[in-house]
Amino acid sequence: SAYRRDLARYTAYLDDQGVSDVRAVTPALVTAYAVTLTEGVRDPDGAGWLMVGDPFLQTRVRATLADVLDPAAYEAWDGERWQKTAAPPKPAPLTDVETSQPVAIHAGSCRWNAHRQRWIMVANQVGGKPSHLGEVWYAEASAPTGPWSKTRRIATHDRMDFYNPVHHDFLDAEGGRLIHFEGTYTNTFSGNSDATPRYNYNQVMYRLDLDDPRLAGVRGDAPGR
Repeated sequence: SAYRRDLARYTAYLDDQGVSDVRAVTPALVTAYAVTLTEGVRDPDGAGWLMVGDPFLQTRVRATLADVLDPAAYEAWDGERWQKTAAPPKPAPLTDVETSQPVAIHAGSCRWNAHRQRWIMVANQVGGKPSHLGEVWYAEASAPTGPWSKTRRIATHDRMDFYNPVHHDFLDAEGGRLIHFEGTYTNTFSGNSDATPRYNYNQVMYRLDLDDPRLAGVRGDAPGR
C-alpha cells in the first residue's frame, strides 16, 4: 500500500460544529517516511529555515507558516546544492568505526548539539545484527546536510526491535553533554516470538554521555553550524 507524507497545521480549538482546524499539505520533495521538523541554519540576513528528514535533513523550507503550508516552497539537497526540481537522493550507508562495515540507516533524528558544536544523529539500522531493527547508532557532521560518514553503535537489542528512535533535545543536560533518546521497543518485526512482559510495544528512553571515550572515533575536529 502507498503512504502519504503530509505536514498538518492543527489549531487546538473547536468551531461551532465541534471540528478543529486541520490543514494538510503534501510537499513532493519530502521523501522521509516519518516527517520531523528541525530548526536549521539561519541565513546571514537572519532568515530561518526548518529542516525536514528522517533522519537525514535533505529538505528545507523557510520558517514561516505560509511557506510551511506551501508545497512549492520546499527545497531538496542534491548532494551539492539546494534546488526545487528533484527529490533528494537516497543517502549512502554510514561506516561502522569498529568494523568498517556499512550501516544502512533506517530512521531517527538529527539535531544541533551545543556541547559538540556539531550536528548529531541518533538512528537505528535496518538489517542489522543481532537485531533487524534494534541496533541504534550515533554520528556527527559539521552541517545538517553532512557529510555523514562514520558511526558508532550506542545501543543493541538482541532479537528485538527498537525503531524510530528520537533524540529529545529539550531534555539535554549539562550544556548538551548528556542527551536522551527514546524508541519503540517490541518484537513485532524481529521474528522473535517471545515478547518482553510489560515492556513490549512500549517506549524506552536512554541517556548518552557525548564525552564517553567510546565515541571518539566518530567525533569531528572542526565545529559546525
